[in-house]
Order: sequence, then structure tokens, then C-alpha cells
Amino acid sequence: MRIRLNINDPSIEGEDIAVECDSIVLAIKELGVLIGRVDHSTAMKKYMDAKRDNLEVFTGSIYGWDKRGNKIFPNWEEQRNILMMKRWLNPTANPILSYNEVAKRMNSLGFKGKKGGKWVSSMVKRTLRYTIHDRIHEFDKPDWWK
Repeated sequence: MRIRLNINDPSIEGEDIAVECDSIVLAIKELGVLIGRVDHSTAMKKYMDAKRDNLEVFTGSIYGWDKRGNKIFPNWEEQRNILMMKRWLNPTANPILSYNEVAKRMNSLGFKGKKGGKWVSSMVKRTLRYTIHDRIHEFDKPDWWK
């Protein structure tokens, strides 16, 4: 399905505005950007936030999550590793590990990144920054998790 909006508005200077998109929501957002009423980066952030809030695919691969169609679901083995990394960085732990030390520990245990690569401190930090990991409670956990 393709949606085409043609706008002929005398209050907008210039030629008619045409927007073609696969969804009405995207067409309206793109229209707002074109007429200068919405900043493109703001519109895109709102769009991506809405996708994330609905547990829809909102970016490339995310460690801890797998894609099925346009939805994302927890990858329980990776979620276990995320919890492990959080514990290692926990201020109540003795001793507290740095992001670099956590990356080294992940590599020494043989855990690979989402695309099979080695862990580095920036990957650990980026992975743990995602608040979407807090939503795993919305899913049925495998028997071995309980």
C-alpha cells in the first residue's frame, strides 16, 4: 500500500507538496517536516520512540533482543549476559569493575557481541544504556531462567 498526499495550500509558498509513504503516520510526519512545522530530527526521534514503546523494530540489531517480523523479543541467553554485566558494574559489588574490565571478562568467558565480535568498553556501555532491557518482565521467561 502506498499513500500519496498532495497539498495545495495558498498559505505555503512554492509548489504543491507531495509526500509518498507506506503509512499514514509517516506521511503526516514527513509533511510536517516539509512545511517546516516539525524539525526532522525531532519527528524521527518521536517516530523511533513510538516504535520502541510498542516493542517494534526501531534500529539495527540490539544485544539482548531478536527480531521476528517487525517485533522484537528477548534473547534470553543475551539477557542473562546483560544481567551479569550489570552485576559486575554494581556499586555494591566488591570490587566494582570498569566497562573495560567487564568487556575483557565477557571476552575471556567466550561471550560474543550480537554480530559475533569481541566486546569493548563502548559496546558494554551502549548495551547497558538501553532502558528497553527493563521490559523483559513483559514476556514469559524460559523454564531455565526461573
